[in-house]
Amino acid sequence: MLVYDITERQTFASIKNWVSQILTHAESSVNKILIGNKCDLPNRDVQLNEGEAVAAEYGMKMFECSAKTNVGVESAFLCLTKDVKARLEAGGNGRTKAETVSVSPDNSHKSSKGCC
Repeated sequence: MLVYDITERQTFASIKNWVSQILTHAESSVNKILIGNKCDLPNRDVQLNEGEAVAAEYGMKMFECSAKTNVGVESAFLCLTKDVKARLEAGGNGRTKAETVSVSPDNSHKSSKGCC
């Protein structure tokens, strides 16, 4: 989830860098969605059509949400989880089915075979 604040253009301007980082450091098949947060606030600095254009440019789905009022939050999470499930079921996870990734408390990643 790439989340920007619709009341702060600078966060929106950072999306290109975030996508670049994902493309550099993540599996090519990783699921991504774009979220414009704080849609409950009246002082909008980024218009919906701008978010939609960036999402289309990078092949992402786009949602406007409000974490404060819970508008669109569940829809965004459900969409992303459905897309991830569909990708994994189709075998597009970039890993073998028996391989899992765990994150240690120091945030270092390691792969392990098996489920437990």
